[in-house]
Amino acid sequence: IMIFGLVLLGSYIYSKYEAYIFEKQESYNDIVRHIGALNLQIGQIKSVLDATKNHPTSSKEMKNTLGVLCGTILGIVNVDWAMIRVIEKENFRTNFERIVFRGNKKELTLSISNKEIVSGIKNKEFYFGVYDCRNGKILACIVPEKEIDSNQELIIKTVVNNAGMIYLLYSNAKDEKKA
Repeated sequence: IMIFGLVLLGSYIYSKYEAYIFEKQESYNDIVRHIGALNLQIGQIKSVLDATKNHPTSSKEMKNTLGVLCGTILGIVNVDWAMIRVIEKENFRTNFERIVFRGNKKELTLSISNKEIVSGIKNKEFYFGVYDCRNGKILACIVPEKEIDSNQELIIKTVVNNAGMIYLLYSNAKDEKKA
């Protein structure tokens, strides 16, 4: 009976130890995923900072830059398309819009208005991150609503913020040319 009791106690202790190790392994995996997301974000920030050394000076260059940033979002989130749109807050007019599709898909049925974006009204069909350019314009990134985890959302927000900074550089350079 004593041996049976020791075997039961040993089995109990082993199962508790196994559960503890499993919990620690999950925690370790979460840390590694978070570090990976941060590394990706740092790489994204670095590439955008490199791009701002030669910031866009024409509307064509600006659209190309926004296209590259949309491509970055497609690399992070498994969606069919990504869009970056610059909207005037006062009259809800679109100043710039760039859409990048994954693969050969070119179909877009967008039913979200600029007014919804500027007002921050959430739409069940789309996820959007917004950057207030503080010059009367809003920059928004729109992707179809999918399961976007917190790391992907953080990176999308970083891309949107970087796009906003690049747009501000572009619009300031454009204003200086007019003066």
